[in-house]
Amino acid sequence: MERFSKIAAPMTKPIRKEVKFEWTAKCEESFQELKGKLTLAPILAMASGLGGYVVYTNALKVGLGCVLI
Repeated sequence: MERFSKIAAPMTKPIRKEVKFEWTAKCEESFQELKGKLTLAPILAMASGLGGYVVYTNALKVGLGCVLI
């Protein structure tokens, strides 16, 4: 994905324990940018051809990943 954690950073600062919650214009801007990126996903299509496919997976304690090649 394209740097979602950096885009979301302004929204995560106001929810920390030691910080007074304040929704700023920068928070709203990052929210709108993230919302746009997550709701306007590329259109997927069925693969064509007779070639084979391989699924690569990786499961760690911090996450799960999978790629279809």
